[in-house]
Amino acid sequence: MAKKLDFTKQFRPAAKLAVVLLCCHAFYSLVDFKTANYNLDFSIRRSLGKEPTFSKKIKVYANDDRTVAENGIDKLRIEQWADLLETLDSKKPSSILIPYLFSKIPSLSAASGKVALERIKKIKTPIIAMIYFAPNEVVGKQKAPLSLTGQNQTNTLKSYSNNSFNEIKKNFKVDLEENYYGPPPELKDAFKLGHFQFPDTSSSYHIPFFLAKDGEDKAIVPHIALLTAGKNLKIVDEKIIANGSEVYLNEAGKIPLNFFSKISDTGDRVSITKRSLLYLLQNKKNSKSLKKIKEGDQIIILENYYTGGPRGFITTPLGNQTIASTMSIHLVNSVVTGNWIRELSWTQGFTLVYISILLGFFITQIFSPLMAGSISFLLAVLQVSLGVYLFSVHSIQWSWLTSSSMLLLSTILSVITEVFNIETKSLNLQRTLSGLLPPSQVAAAIKDPNSLDLKPQLYEVTIMFIDITGFSLTAKKMETNAIFSEVRDYLQEITNIILNHNGVVDKTLGDGMLCFFGFEIGRKQQRLNHAEEAIDCALKVQELCFERNLTARSVGKAI
Repeated sequence: MAKKLDFTKQFRPAAKLAVVLLCCHAFYSLVDFKTANYNLDFSIRRSLGKEPTFSKKIKVYANDDRTVAENGIDKLRIEQWADLLETLDSKKPSSILIPYLFSKIPSLSAASGKVALERIKKIKTPIIAMIYFAPNEVVGKQKAPLSLTGQNQTNTLKSYSNNSFNEIKKNFKVDLEENYYGPPPELKDAFKLGHFQFPDTSSSYHIPFFLAKDGEDKAIVPHIALLTAGKNLKIVDEKIIANGSEVYLNEAGKIPLNFFSKISDTGDRVSITKRSLLYLLQNKKNSKSLKKIKEGDQIIILENYYTGGPRGFITTPLGNQTIASTMSIHLVNSVVTGNWIRELSWTQGFTLVYISILLGFFITQIFSPLMAGSISFLLAVLQVSLGVYLFSVHSIQWSWLTSSSMLLLSTILSVITEVFNIETKSLNLQRTLSGLLPPSQVAAAIKDPNSLDLKPQLYEVTIMFIDITGFSLTAKKMETNAIFSEVRDYLQEITNIILNHNGVVDKTLGDGMLCFFGFEIGRKQQRLNHAEEAIDCALKVQELCFERNLTARSVGKAI
């Protein structure tokens, strides 16, 4: 028999793994898995009815179309602001948040307006307004006053942290801002100022705070939602603490937004109940809306909620458009409830992705392609289920879409390389054994290559020696090329006869041949009629010899 053939060098496991890793990495680089994963998390959580509960301590009022129509002007006058804020203050809420209060307030410069302003300054409830930062100085626009007096004095650096300015700037990846604008300067001692800045138009992430210069002093400008924590907002050991809960940041130092699916006028478990500001303005003390406010509640006033107002629309994590100022509501809810989204770090996510790739590869090395595909599919489903569960129940976000996709892709690529490897082995095996074994035995060897790894066994076989008599004398009369062609054709015809009689060609030497009968690859039982097969084969070879001699004589060739 021929010596054992080594087919393991066709496509080594290390080479297959390298191909799989390169293809998966290329696919990972081309597809934006992070955004898709983020949006799917919110959509699936909404469909499962697992969105976080909206706190009943948050009361939202809007300067909507009804308020504007009744008021006759889209902006509240300073006297109306004074009446409204004094009324709300009487209910002793935790804070009053007014995002997007940028425009000039009507009647602020009038005598009655100055009186109203003094009334506002005496309000004990913290009133939080918003400032925004510009990359360059805005001509004709006065900067927002970040004075360290009045309500805004808690913006001093020492009020939030014992860390140095440079430590905060480094640890939280924030920049120093000098161009900031907000409410009219006259309100500098009446409002606490926070920012409402997010790094992209999707609003999926928010910046926790900026550092700003106020003369020679430096001030921390927290997000307006964080300011609602009041004295319970702290920076401890490089962590932001609001109402005793850690505000989780991603590796870029941003706050992932724990978004609600809708804001409506009639609330349910997850809807944010929004009421018209009109009811508070018309009948302050007897208003049903006012009676719903309890001590310690968080009040949010959406000043620009009317049609045509300077709302500013942004894209939510669910892909729809909404008013920018409403994003503050979601963050305030996290401050109140302590329900923040926690993202796995880039290193953790990267590790899980490559573990999935390796898992998909090694599964195909252990199991058959069909079994490997089934196992990988079940593991991918498990990853998706775990990711959905962690986000929907515990607000923990990880790249389950990336991991499951890479697991399946790795399995598919590994199966493809394995099939390629098998086909290459089969082709080489067929080329090697064809002409030595009958077609049925070649097929058996291709189906089970291990059958060629033969151990010494005792078989009863019939051996046949074949030699072309007188070929040496005949060869002297022929040219070299003709000799080789004649021998090749003759032996090929003899080989075909041997193979047709289930014989095995062991070797050829010149014009001679050694073959045997009685052994068959892939068959455990001994062939019993091998002697008859050998005799029939010998007779056929003799017939071939006689026919060739007759043909040679008829054309004048040597016999």
